[in-house]
This record gives sequence, structure tokens and C-alpha cells, in this order.
Amino acid sequence: MGPTIIFDKSFLQSISVDESVFLSQFFITNVTPLFYIETLGDLDLGDHKSGKPISKVISELSKKVPDDSEPNVFHLRLILGDLLGYKVEMDGRMIITGGEEKTDPDGNIGLFFKESSEQLALRRWHGGEFYEIERDISHGWREMLSNMNFDSILGIIKNIVPEELKLSNSVQVLEFVDNFLKTTKIDLLLYLILELTGLPHKHYQKMLNRWNDGNFNDFNKFAPYAFYILRLNLFFYICMLRGLESKNRPSHIIDLAYLYYLPFCNVFVSSDKLHKRIAPLFIRPNQMFVYGVELKNGFAVLNTYYEKYIDEINEKGFISFAHQPPKDIKNIVSDIWDFIFPNWRDAKPSSLLNRDPEEDKKLLEHLKNVQNNSVKSSTNIPTDQVHHIVTTHKFLVQKGKWRILPKGIENNNDSK
Repeated sequence: MGPTIIFDKSFLQSISVDESVFLSQFFITNVTPLFYIETLGDLDLGDHKSGKPISKVISELSKKVPDDSEPNVFHLRLILGDLLGYKVEMDGRMIITGGEEKTDPDGNIGLFFKESSEQLALRRWHGGEFYEIERDISHGWREMLSNMNFDSILGIIKNIVPEELKLSNSVQVLEFVDNFLKTTKIDLLLYLILELTGLPHKHYQKMLNRWNDGNFNDFNKFAPYAFYILRLNLFFYICMLRGLESKNRPSHIIDLAYLYYLPFCNVFVSSDKLHKRIAPLFIRPNQMFVYGVELKNGFAVLNTYYEKYIDEINEKGFISFAHQPPKDIKNIVSDIWDFIFPNWRDAKPSSLLNRDPEEDKKLLEHLKNVQNNSVKSSTNIPTDQVHHIVTTHKFLVQKGKWRILPKGIENNNDSK
């Protein structure tokens, strides 16, 4: 298990299919809903600047997304839940939904996750297949961006920033925002978070009642994720108001939204200049922001390094070959592991290559028993107390030059 990583579309575009294999090998990938929305938005473009049909470009891009990646819950759902009292964890783990509680033959309770609609869509995109509704979404997204202007939002922001106040850099803006959040009454803060996110005001009174009933005096304790989103939005739009960020780039709205998922990863990687400017101001001390070209270069080094093992990888499959970076190669990938897992170099290397076949057979039989003979239950046990989590993924056999799965597995009926 590696660090949880979030990447934006610009980074995925910059790496090759060969290099994308290292996202699966050394990271847990949290794919934001924004990636799917932004990628679908390209369907309305016609041909790519390369001359390729845009459907082929998206097909190639989708193959770079790790097959075991999970889509994070949409941020608006999380903000609303947070404001209404449903706890949103912000400790670097992705937040997923849709798990079904079941009890296995031994009486242990687990959560079972089927493939998400996003994962199913990615596999369709591999073959250049797009539903008509996806093309409609693409057209609507492009139309929305072309009509986007920030005047109404900036009109709201203008009313909370004294005109005579000098804010000449991002640090000063963030200091103003933090002071504003500390000294402003809850009724205005709730109004602002609803206005800046587009959430319906019909929930306003219920949120205010929760504040009053709970005797809160700190918005960050009342709704930590909503607080984070409000702080980020206020910062960004004040920067825009004061000319520190351009208000003539509608794409900023999607770029900013990627940062809404920053609390749900260990590593945020992007090739976008806006992210490079803003993300370091909002990451936790135990998080990293990595500029896309750095990680691409690190993947390129690993791509060359593993070529000497290609015959063994072709036999065993990359998925079984290595589960941590090579210790004799120091680059950004190992730097990330050093930062997130300081003791990983002292641990015994994790590899599936030399396992006991008989033990593996017993394990496989046990997993099949759990998968096939667990029954639906409804104890509503907290997620952190479940005995096991079962997820379903389908993997490409080959990505670029790398074989992902062991040789012959495609002819094995038990290899799902």
C-alpha cells in the first residue's frame, strides 16, 4: 500500500502509458470527479491539436488511469453533509461510497464494493465508446465554461474586503481571510459558503440551528471540510479581485475545484501553474505538493530501471513484481515514500514473487469463500470497525511495454 495520490488531467496527459504503470505500483490513486468531468468536456472539441480524433485521445488518456483507482465522493455532497453534522475525515484517505455490508461465513462483517460507474465508463472509453448522455454532458460543460464570468461572485467578495486595504501578495490575502473567518458571525459565513459553492439555501436554517444547538464558537470545529472550502474560495476570489489571479480564464473554476480534494490525499501532483501557486499554501504539514514534471521525470527513470527485469516481469506480471520503489534509486518517487513512510527502507521488501504456492492457494480459497458466501447484513457498524473490505477491479493485461498480470491469467476462469 503506497501513499494516496491525486493527480490532475494535465499531469496524466504529460506521462506515457509505460510511465503510468508506476501510479498503480507505488501509489493509491484517488481520482477526483473533476477529472472525469474535465475529460468528458473534451468530447465537444472535435479533433485534437495533434490531428487525432478527440475520441482516440480520450481513449489513450483513459488507459493511463490506474485500473485499481477509486473515484472520490463529489465535493458538494461532502460539504453539505459536513454542514449538517455528518463527519468528513480529512486525513489523507479518499472517501468512497456504495459499499454493501455483509457477514462472512466466520461471522466477520465486511464492506463489499462493486465497480463504480466511473470505472465502468473508463473501460468503455478504452475502446472509444461514449454514451450519448456523455456527449451531452460534454457540450453542456463547454457551453458553461464559454459563458462563465466571475462578476457576480466578485461582487459578493468586494463587499467583505475594505477597499482601502492593501493586499499585494498571496500571503497577505491568506492572512486577511484567516482573520475574517475568526471574526465574522456564523450567519454570514453560512451565507458565503452556500453562495460560493452553489448549494441550496433551503438548508440554511437547519445548519444555523445545528450551530446554536451545539453551542459552537468555531466554524472550523463546526464543519471542518466546509471551513476548508470557504477558506480556499475566499482566498482565490480575493486574489482574483485584487488582480493576483486572472478573472479572464473560465478554466480556473475547474482548476480550483481540484484543490477541493486536497484533504483526501498524501500527495497532490499537477502540471498546472495555478495549482503550483496555490496548493502549497493549503497542504497539511504531512502532505506534499509535487509539480508534474518532477514526477514524470521520476517515472521516466523507473521506466528505464525496470527494463533490465522485463523478461521476469513479462512472466510474473508487474502487479506482482514490486510494491515499493527500488531502494537503490533516489528520485522524487523515493523522496515521497521517505516523507510519507519514514521507515519503509527498513521494512522487508514487499513482493509476491517468492510466496508459497500452497499458502496462496489456501488464501485464494478463503477469499472465494468470503466473496461467494457472505450474506447481506445491516448492523451499520462504523467503517473503521469492519473486519475486511472487498473491492472489485478489472485490469488490463498489458499497458504499453509492461505486462501487468501474470502470464496465462487471461485463460484462467478464476482470474477476475
